[in-house]
Amino acid sequence: MSKNKTITLKDKEVQWAFVNHTRNKFDSTEQEYSIDVVLTEAEFNKLKKLGLQKGLKEKEGKTFVTFQKNVLSAQGKELIKPPVFNKYGQPHEGAVGNGSICDVRISVFEYKPSKFSFKYDGLMVKDLVEFSGGGAKEGFDFEDLPDDAAPFDVDGSDDSDDFDVI
Repeated sequence: MSKNKTITLKDKEVQWAFVNHTRNKFDSTEQEYSIDVVLTEAEFNKLKKLGLQKGLKEKEGKTFVTFQKNVLSAQGKELIKPPVFNKYGQPHEGAVGNGSICDVRISVFEYKPSKFSFKYDGLMVKDLVEFSGGGAKEGFDFEDLPDDAAPFDVDGSDDSDDFDVI
């Protein structure tokens, strides 16, 4: 393989896409962009032949590889954020939810003889699954709100002088 190459993984399901915002690197305060790309074992083996040294991971019955790009270089210089586009070539600024289908661009470069680095380098969102994280109600048995319930907490004290009613 040549020293530098760009490959595009086409029509791949993605998970945990930190592409328009960053996250802390594992066990660090340094920031990175990252994306989990769901791969078959055959696809993974093709990447291994190109020099990929990462392992295939499994979570929730899916096998994937995580690709990252640092926000800062080793010298502390801010690196260019990988672009994120929709299928029409327009910038996509929002979150990319788990299960979205994307083309994922990866830059591959040789950093030592026969040692290659695979870095996340861009994304085209082809079939967006809206992100729906945080505050999930699954697992709770809620009751209906009574019709006479106050739209605020009532502690029994007379707080009428705490605010002006207009």
